[in-house]
Amino acid sequence: EEYLKDNGFYGARTSWQADGTVFTYNEVGCWATTLANDTFFLGTYNNYNTVSASGSYYMTAANMGTSQFPLLLIDLASSDDNQGGNVTPPADDDDNTDDDTVATEQDIVDQLYALGSGETIANATLTGVVVAITEPYSSYGNSTFLIAVADREDKLVTCFRLTCTADTAPQIGDVVTVTGTLTNYNGTREFDKTSTFVAVDTYAMTDAQKLLLASNELVLATSSFDENVSVVLPTTTVDGVTVTWAADKGTISEGVLTYTATETTKIKLTATLTVGETTKTKEFTISATLVVEGNTLPSNLVFTDLVNKTSADDYLKANYADWTITGKLGNGYGGYLGFGRSGDNQSSITSGIISVSSEFTVQAVLKGNGSSGVATSTLTFTLIDANGDVVATGYADGVSAICPPDAKDTTYSISFTFVDGKTWTDVSNLKIDFAKATGNIGLKSLDFVTA
Repeated sequence: EEYLKDNGFYGARTSWQADGTVFTYNEVGCWATTLANDTFFLGTYNNYNTVSASGSYYMTAANMGTSQFPLLLIDLASSDDNQGGNVTPPADDDDNTDDDTVATEQDIVDQLYALGSGETIANATLTGVVVAITEPYSSYGNSTFLIAVADREDKLVTCFRLTCTADTAPQIGDVVTVTGTLTNYNGTREFDKTSTFVAVDTYAMTDAQKLLLASNELVLATSSFDENVSVVLPTTTVDGVTVTWAADKGTISEGVLTYTATETTKIKLTATLTVGETTKTKEFTISATLVVEGNTLPSNLVFTDLVNKTSADDYLKANYADWTITGKLGNGYGGYLGFGRSGDNQSSITSGIISVSSEFTVQAVLKGNGSSGVATSTLTFTLIDANGDVVATGYADGVSAICPPDAKDTTYSISFTFVDGKTWTDVSNLKIDFAKATGNIGLKSLDFVTA
């Protein structure tokens, strides 16, 4: 029956003796009534734990079966002994199966992924394998982790900040049963933090769960090498999952990838994980960087023949394979590496890995483009260690590189100031940056002068 709530909205309820407009079932067997020029249907909506009325304008193709579930009246036989009558299942035309089916865990996961943002499913229970931990247990007394439900391994469920202790905090590979409210939180499908979980001692993982767990745990000890690459590749993981490998460079023998680089490059590795008849792949990238040893630093980086080029990468790699430059090139800079044109305020040069055996300085030759005024620009040199931290810095003439507009070459000698007690032995890379001040300047060459 319909009734008027305290908040002014209409609601619906069932009773043996209706006081208001009775909900009657229509030709398709749904309980319905007409109110305010619209038809309202009794059903269960969104959270599946209440019976309420929903207007027909919600009964769209997108909503039916996902968030809108009208009740179907099977058969009603009235009697004097029971004011409301008895609900009697109808005879089945085909078989004697019961139409009332219990939602499986797979159904619940599908329903979760069909929810709109902010919609919920209350009183849900799922059991799954912990395949990732995004927030480990901390002093806050909770943990956030992801579970994979059997046969829905492609639809992970986040368990958001569930209460636990240091002893009960889940670990990757654990099996847990979680009970609580499921929600679509801005695209993240999750149990909210009011939910609870318990560990499951006996559980037979599916092959897909084993593969997902193994893939998440499969890592390489390191991914950066000098020109001599040697990587130990795991061939087995958890629960009998085997791993085979393929690489686009190098040789794999007895579980070890070896490769000797002749230029700075990257190697693509593909791991194929297999259990039973099920497979899954995972890709890795290995970096191989040429080492410039001590006094073998290039005696001269000369930026010529760059007129009208849009990128110097190919040019530079052909001459000095372990250096990379970015920035503007063209006639405005006298055919050299340029910086200072409006809209192109910075260029940079980055070395590959360098092993410094002795101190060096840099001679930088810059050239103006002949425009009026005095062209100025900051020229910064930074020595970097293997962790990416600054070892030392140097500036042309202490402050800025100044090149007169008469297009004459101007040479600057750059020395380095070290920080935090670091020395030349800490140096792993060199980065050179140009930042515009005024005018246009081209970098003609860099010369490394070792002690």
